[in-house]
Amino acid sequence: MKPYNLEELQEVLKIMAQCETAISILYKLCSQTWKEDFWLSLNKDEIKHSENVKKMAEIIRNRLGSEATFLYNRPFTVNSVQSAINGIMETIERLKSEDISKKKILSIALDIENSALERKYSEIVKTNDIEYQAISKTIDEETKEHRDKIRKKLEEQK
Repeated sequence: MKPYNLEELQEVLKIMAQCETAISILYKLCSQTWKEDFWLSLNKDEIKHSENVKKMAEIIRNRLGSEATFLYNRPFTVNSVQSAINGIMETIERLKSEDISKKKILSIALDIENSALERKYSEIVKTNDIEYQAISKTIDEETKEHRDKIRKKLEEQK
């Protein structure tokens, strides 16, 4: 683990929030395509995740120099997160212009929810800050629920 560089960590969290927003856009488009509350539920959670990641960045920024410690445990680069966003945006464009099966988009959604960016938010930054820990744990739990729901939907497609 390395002590965080505040500017670098803020940039990564900012783009991770953008990634959550991109995922929410994909799920919203899926809800419009298949008219299912399932997708809307995922969409709403991803919007909340984006807001939570912004809150996590704010906590770090506001508690600089306090008793809270923050260690950048599992760093991502802005470029790696941007690559993920690009892939999500390409999927959105494909869904708009092509006939993609529900099974295929469910597989893509599962891949997204299983990605390194979505798994274990609580491992990105190690901290003794209780509020930060609670937010990251909530994202982890909801992402696990997403994976389970998507797997179940995929099974229904077989």
